[in-house]
Amino acid sequence: KHQLNFDLLVDEDFQLSEAVGVYQLKKSFGKESMGIVRTTFVLDEEGKIIDVIEKVKVKEQMAQLKEILEG
Repeated sequence: KHQLNFDLLVDEDFQLSEAVGVYQLKKSFGKESMGIVRTTFVLDEEGKIIDVIEKVKVKEQMAQLKEILEG
């Protein structure tokens, strides 16, 4: 539909999310529930994880990624 030049990952049963530790108990407005903790994984050309940004803050993410990618 949007003609993306990359594949999107769908993790409907949370197996990958659990395996990489981002499906966790979260608290929001005094309630606890399981959910995805916002996390960015930076991969190299071979698909190897080269860096992880945990507790992603949207306003800071681009600068963090630029720093990682420019080394």
